[in-house]
Amino acid sequence: MTPDGRTRKGMVRSHAATAGRAVPSRNTVDEASLLTPNPELSHTGLGAQAGRVMGLCTGGKLSVAEVGFYLELPAAVVKVIVSELVDSGHLAAQAPVRIAETDRSLLEAVLSGLRKL
Repeated sequence: MTPDGRTRKGMVRSHAATAGRAVPSRNTVDEASLLTPNPELSHTGLGAQAGRVMGLCTGGKLSVAEVGFYLELPAAVVKVIVSELVDSGHLAAQAPVRIAETDRSLLEAVLSGLRKL
């Protein structure tokens, strides 16, 4: 809301974007999860926000945080929408790579390159 009590033009309330759902259907999706679209499923019949998410992800992998940034929606709202898209098979969510699983030589090469900058 603006200081004079009016809502901003174009503002979508969180409960409207998620059709009233407040909790994601799965707890495996976080802000760093990478989203990959399923090209075999049609976007027909998806809600407005779900369609916008799919439109963004069609160009390649995006994280949940990036989707939230581009759609100007809070991460909690995006997680609810993304969880439903994962449940329906429209998206696949990949957990981020843990540092312990990353090759140490790769990290050292990146650090070396950064020091040369």
